Amino acid sequence: MTATFRSRLNAILESGVYTNGQFVAQFEKEYKSTFQLKGECVAVNGCQSGLMLLLTALDVNRCLVPDFTFSATANAAYWSCRSMVTGDCDLKTFNLKPKLPGDVDGVIATHVFGNPCECDRWAELTTREHTPLLYDAAHAHGATFKGKPIGDYGTASVFSLSPTKQVTAAEGGMIVTQDKSLADRLRILRNYGTELHYHQKTPGLNARMSEFHAIVGLESLSRFWPNHRHRLDLVEEYLRFFDSTQTQKVTPNAIHAWKDFAVLLGPNRDKVQAALASAGIESKTYFRPVSDLECYRESLHSQKNSSQLYQSILQLPLHTNMSLDHVRQVCAIVGGVK
Repeated sequence: MTATFRSRLNAILESGVYTNGQFVAQFEKEYKSTFQLKGECVAVNGCQSGLMLLLTALDVNRCLVPDFTFSATANAAYWSCRSMVTGDCDLKTFNLKPKLPGDVDGVIATHVFGNPCECDRWAELTTREHTPLLYDAAHAHGATFKGKPIGDYGTASVFSLSPTKQVTAAEGGMIVTQDKSLADRLRILRNYGTELHYHQKTPGLNARMSEFHAIVGLESLSRFWPNHRHRLDLVEEYLRFFDSTQTQKVTPNAIHAWKDFAVLLGPNRDKVQAALASAGIESKTYFRPVSDLECYRESLHSQKNSSQLYQSILQLPLHTNMSLDHVRQVCAIVGGVK
């Protein structure tokens, strides 16, 4: 525990203000500065709740979501919209294909593993149809598209601050939007929808970030760039080993955040995972397509590319405490599987 963290913790305990206080405001301000964002930052208690607040604020009734994404993306639409439909992914970038069905009035596109979507194409499609464009940027801390921070694209973006993310507040999320009136509304909605004491025009959520989570976030944020540079070194080491057809293609004009490193191993995927497990190395097979989750199987259409990708993909270890030798060990095990 650093002296700064201890001082902030004591300040919270002495003030008796545990939610939406000075440190939440400071975290929002420093998050904006760290990533050089133009938009307003609104801290909430989770990425999913941030998406739910946005869908509610924008009055989205039928939402397009990727089939290849974490369940939280679809869950947000389930709880906030009348209905949703799935779209398929691109087999190279893993992101939602820029295609807008005519029967939706909102879009959530995910920057999968931190790889930016085709933001200009999505902007063209949604602007033409006057459709709100939300980005699930859970993995995308530090990503850019055409030199611009990824959070400044779309109607709004939501970043995750859960324990596995490059910036963590233990739990939490950060909404970024350049629409100030929307940001003001979100600040009301995250506090039950209350504008004055026991006066509400719109039903909201208890989606507030606590002061305790905010000081964890501030601590993590202060270490982001050194940790991120080390993460990129680890990715470069992985990329020396794998053929480009086995790895996620970075979207043109984009800088990938590399929250995860995924490889496509085809029929050898399960053998590789077993070999890694035998060496005490954890790996993961995700995302399971939303349409394949038991809770959505009856209501959502399966998408061909998403299903194909899921059968081949494996997430290899990638975290700040890894060394280059650890990456080489993982690669040696993968290479030894026939």
